[in-house]
Amino acid sequence: MTKKPLRAREIALCFAAAVASSVCLEAYFGMLFGGTAAMIACFFLYTHACLSRPMRSEVVGSLILGGLFSAMRVLGYSYENIDSYGLVMKNMGTLTTAALSFLALTLTAGSAVLLLINLFERISASSATRPMLGAAERYIRRGERRKTLLLCAAMIFAGAIPYLILYAPGLNIFDTHDQILQFFGYPSYIGDGSVLTDHHPVFLTVVYGLFMKMGLLLGNANLGQLLYSFVSMAALAAGFACVLGALYDAGLSRRALLGIAALIAVYPVFGLYAFNMCKDVSVEPFVLFYTAQLIRLETSRGEAAKRPLFLAGLFANMLLMMLTRKPSMYALAFAAPFLLIRYKGVRIRLAAVMIGAVALFHVGYTGVLLPAAGVVPGETREMLSIPFQMTARYLRTYEGDVTPEELADISRVIDVEHAKAHYDPRLSDPVKDTTNPDMTGEDLKAYLGAFVKMGLRHPGVYLDAWLNMIYGYFYPSESNTIVCLTLNNPNQGGVNLTHTFDWDEARLWLHDFIYFRLRRIPAVGPLFYVDTVTWAFLFVLLVLILRRGVGGVLPLMFFFGTLGICMLSPKSGEIRYLMPILYALPGMIGWAMIPHIKTAPHLKERKEQA
Repeated sequence: MTKKPLRAREIALCFAAAVASSVCLEAYFGMLFGGTAAMIACFFLYTHACLSRPMRSEVVGSLILGGLFSAMRVLGYSYENIDSYGLVMKNMGTLTTAALSFLALTLTAGSAVLLLINLFERISASSATRPMLGAAERYIRRGERRKTLLLCAAMIFAGAIPYLILYAPGLNIFDTHDQILQFFGYPSYIGDGSVLTDHHPVFLTVVYGLFMKMGLLLGNANLGQLLYSFVSMAALAAGFACVLGALYDAGLSRRALLGIAALIAVYPVFGLYAFNMCKDVSVEPFVLFYTAQLIRLETSRGEAAKRPLFLAGLFANMLLMMLTRKPSMYALAFAAPFLLIRYKGVRIRLAAVMIGAVALFHVGYTGVLLPAAGVVPGETREMLSIPFQMTARYLRTYEGDVTPEELADISRVIDVEHAKAHYDPRLSDPVKDTTNPDMTGEDLKAYLGAFVKMGLRHPGVYLDAWLNMIYGYFYPSESNTIVCLTLNNPNQGGVNLTHTFDWDEARLWLHDFIYFRLRRIPAVGPLFYVDTVTWAFLFVLLVLILRRGVGGVLPLMFFFGTLGICMLSPKSGEIRYLMPILYALPGMIGWAMIPHIKTAPHLKERKEQA
């Protein structure tokens, strides 16, 4: 961006556009985005955009991201208030108002993205990146590197300690409660306890159960929970240190590394999840190791894949990602073709590792080992959350339109009356829990046939149901779950998990402080909404495209696949499903801070102008 003084006519146009934008935004959003404050903000953003004289690629990228942001804000506002797109599509007047608001917000958001790109480039420049270290340089500077990474890991580990003291011996989610009950052979939501099921990762069911047994051997299951908390905190700190080490070797300065580590340490979401016994957290150390491997692969332009030790580490890490979080298999499979496109010289090696890891997990582990061990497969209903939501909404909206044959076919899979009565637009569990546990393939085939026929008659209601389930990933919904502060007690088999200190009021205060106070503070509040993770990820992708070309984002397709999986998730705006992106974001931001002139034409042009 090259700054030149604005002419009077440009200032007048920016002011007129700001006034018009504020009027359009207020007409749809009310005072949420309207009024004098909105007009001043728009004027500042528009004048900055004109003053900076951005490159064409920056303008196009900013408008695309701004347009996506605007579309989801307009739709999200409607779903947040009336659970449908009615505020947009009710009549021609609402459609016109929403369209004008969309255009105004696209211009405003696009200008804001340009401002963020400018700020990001200034921060990157001040981070004093240095040349990438070769093997000899790394050997010479190994002492500085080791001290820096140990300091970063210590900062991140220490950041979780105050929260662990408050919530000792740790935290968990309801799924973990079920896994522990299942391990000890007691009935739970996922079975009668007679056998293990693959509803949740069996590998983690065994790991969690062993920690509980270890605690019982020491005299109290809470000691097992506490030990797990420390192991989890250490593993996550080590994972972040691996990412920061890869960035250090790629040329990021010590000051930048320490700054990233400090931000990780002080961000409460990382601190509170660091000791949460939860499958979505247990996978994150391996996601971090994977992120570090991607950075090294990209830094070496694929040469790292010629080393057997690197390939062995990648294979083992991918396998552990799938063992601890089953959806990782789909995201890794989605990412594989893009990695093969990116690294031409090592395609056969990478293909062998990636296909081998997925095949070993899906065929060898899930298809052979688990059945041989008597493990019952997970239920199909977990993959049908969105269709079930669509069906329930259809039954509530067009009950008289459903034929007796269709109703009979649907009833073979879900409880129709319960689904209609307990339908929650943002959570599929009330409908999903009515699934017939004894349904056959023929039952499912009949249900899907009725599902398709109904959707062809009224596709709008299906769209409504789906958008209700995903808008929370793009809109700051009050139903967003950003932190989980529970310790679910199985209270069976001697496992009686309770908080060490009687500080219930302090724990309640922290929960309310995050959800009802921090969320209300400008500039700070967005950090405690789930949608910020999505938009930060998309912004980093844009920066990488501008700096490194489209090829620069191909290594990150695993995380794009993770976002795609969230579009089929059973809950709207659930941070647990976005955690791979959340934990990888610091590394992505650090990677984007390192310039790459060769593959970024707009940066070469800017360098020539300077």
